[in-house]
Amino acid sequence: MPSTSATVEEDRISDLIDRVTVEGDRLVVLRGGKKVAAVVPLEDLVTLEELDDLLEEAEIEAAREEARTEGTVPLAEVKARLGL
Repeated sequence: MPSTSATVEEDRISDLIDRVTVEGDRLVVLRGGKKVAAVVPLEDLVTLEELDDLLEEAEIEAAREEARTEGTVPLAEVKARLGL
């Protein structure tokens, strides 16, 4: 995946955005030689957010199922265990 420095000259920003939007490139942004961010096509971000939502929904459902099968602990008991 191509990369670029975080300190990009202003005239290059437009070229980098064109690479992402027109060519579909994904660019890694480096700061001090370390990967700190990425510039990706908007549709990639939308897809990533949709996948994140699906994963979150699956985690919530797994937690609900665990509560149904394993039971829950009353808040008063949790506070007592924590000394609150």
